[in-house]
Formats: sequence, C-alpha cells, structure tokens
Amino acid sequence: MELQPSWLLENECVSIQYKTGRVAKYTADFSYVEEGVEIIEDVKSKATMTEAARLRIAVFESIHGKEVRIVT
Repeated sequence: MELQPSWLLENECVSIQYKTGRVAKYTADFSYVEEGVEIIEDVKSKATMTEAARLRIAVFESIHGKEVRIVT
C-alpha cells in the first residue's frame, strides 16, 4: 500500500500546467494492488468533495485511464 501517491496531470497528448509552467498533479489517499489490479482510493466527505476535487479526479481519470474509488 502506498500512502498519498501522486501523478502528474500530463501524458503524451496533454499537459495541465499552471501559469508558471509547473505541471499540475493529482494526489490520492491510497494506492494498492488487489488481485493484480491497481486500486486508487480517495477518502472524501461532503466538505472535501468540492467541484475542484471532482474536476481533478475527472482530469486524472481521463489522462491516465484509471478509475478513482471514492470512499465516504
């Protein structure tokens, strides 16, 4: 199990960058392998599941082709 794993929000086709040129990243709470499949989990409450959080998760899933499992 890895705690606080992070991924850059970029691939060979797109790179999400701040005005400074730094590439944005998505940080989940946990990542682990279950039956040979990488599981990415993010713990969210009503207060932490903001529009910004939804957007970061959606961009991550689109760029990396991985699903984030939301734990409430």
